[in-house]
Parts: sequence; structure tokens; C-alpha cells
Amino acid sequence: MPSQLLIFLLFIQSITAYNYLVYSPLFAYSHANFMGKVADTLADAGHNVTFLCPVVAEKYAKMAFVHHPMVQVVYVEASEELRVLAEQMESGDFARFWQEDSGITQLIPNYRFFSEMYDRIMDNIRDQKRILDELPAQYDVILYEFFFHSAKVVQDYLEIPTSIPVTSVTHDIILATSFGEPASPSFLSGYLTNFGNEMSLEERVKNTLGVYASRHVASFPIYEALDGTGRIVDIESSTYKSPFAFLNSNPLIDFPRPTVSKTVLVGGITVDTEKLKSRKLDDHWDSLLNSRTHTVLVSFGSIFLSKDMPLMYK
Repeated sequence: MPSQLLIFLLFIQSITAYNYLVYSPLFAYSHANFMGKVADTLADAGHNVTFLCPVVAEKYAKMAFVHHPMVQVVYVEASEELRVLAEQMESGDFARFWQEDSGITQLIPNYRFFSEMYDRIMDNIRDQKRILDELPAQYDVILYEFFFHSAKVVQDYLEIPTSIPVTSVTHDIILATSFGEPASPSFLSGYLTNFGNEMSLEERVKNTLGVYASRHVASFPIYEALDGTGRIVDIESSTYKSPFAFLNSNPLIDFPRPTVSKTVLVGGITVDTEKLKSRKLDDHWDSLLNSRTHTVLVSFGSIFLSKDMPLMYK
């Protein structure tokens, strides 16, 4: 009998599922869609996933960003302050940034606006801490967009041992420098400039100034822990402990740059190629895209709209 039991155990495949918390404030469609795909991918691999969504713009709470049936979605209702900020973002004139050569001084107020939103999200999490207490699992890993530092406070409160920062953009200089990845402003554009990887001396000087300015404007905040002790959560220095960082970048088409082994490039993760192959366009889009021999459909996110893109860029 013992030998038969041993043979039986040898045929049992070892399966290890982790509990993941994906933290995704709902403020812009493209960001939530990207994080939703991250959650779906983890669930497809057999892991247990909770998609925690602090609501900023309430219209996004009515949309489905995750599609795997086993992903649990938990919402944190928007505060009145967040509703006001969402309305301001809806009415903002972002179209002008397509054509204006915006300098550092014009862009800084926009970054301060988003910093205000991040802080109000943190306040709202603090006011609705009971939602964290009601979460169903002890989590192994939290994944979050790097600029939502409130996720580190959630990680601290729920005692989640591991965090993985994610960016829905191609690169993030502050994230890179936080865990030792080369990100010199001589070859990598920062938040406040729009240069490519080949820059003149003047552009490199401007980019360097922009990088240092962005480190001040987008600096790590000081947040107290949720346990009521007044303790300050370690946000900045804890980032380098993350085992991986997921970047929405594709090495074939994005800026060539050195990376470290913990940088995982997941560009294109939101594209479901099998779904695209199996679906047919409706008559309107079919006739539009067939109006010329070669047609490229360009679509951007919910802040910088492709309909506002100047014709010269298209």
C-alpha cells in the first residue's frame, strides 16, 4: 500500500497559486484597461486576483476592465473632492499639447493637478479603510501603477510582503533610478520634455533641467500608515526591493536604452490578437479603412485624444 501511494503522489502535478492584489484607481480609461489586462493575465495563469479600484471618475466604475470570471473587483466609492477633480479633468484643454511646444513651466501645473488627485485618493482610502478590512484574502503580492504611491500604504496596512510597480507608459525615469537602472537625461527623455533618444546639446541641457524639475514636482509623498500610529510609510527606499517592474514598452519600437534584469517589458499586453483575428469590422469601419490602399488606425488614450492629433503627425 505505501508503494502504491508513493506512485500515486508522483503523478500529482504541483500547483502553486498566489494571491494578487491589483491596485488601479479609475481616472483614465487607458490606464484602467492596462491594469485590467494585467489582472486578467494573472488569473489566466491560475492565480487568485482581486482588482481594487478607488474610483475617481464615476463613469469608469460602470465599465468592465477585467474579463476573467474569477477576478474579484472591489470599488472604493469616490469622495466629493475626487468627483470635482474628475470634472476638472473632463473639461481640461489637453488638445493644445498636441501642437504647443510646452515648456517646463507650462507642464508643471498639470503635474501638480495630478499630484493633488493622488493625495485625495489616499485621503479617500483612509476614510474608507473598512473596505480593506473586508478584502477576502491574505495577499502575497500587490501590483500598482508606480505613481499611485497610496498603494504602498495599502501594502503596509495589509502586510503584503511583495510589491511590483507597473507603468502603462514606455519608461519612467524616477522608477528606473529608484532601483538602479541607467536613466541618464542625455539619452532618455523625462516627464517634462518631448525629445527623442537623439538630442542636440541644447536639448540635452533642457532635458536634464526637466528631469531634475520633475523629481521635485513628482517627488515621493509623505503618507502616514493606516494603523493610526502616526508612523510614516517607507515609500521611496522600499521600491528597490521589488523583484520586478512591468513596463508597457516594446524593445522593437521604443527608445533603445539599457535595462536591468528586473525590468519586464510587457508592451502589447492589452492587444488580444486572437480576438482581433476572429472578429470582423462593422460596415462603417470596413468601408473607411478600405477607402485607401494602405490605412493605419491610430488610437490614443482618454486624455490625449487621437481626434485632436494634427494631420502632420498622422
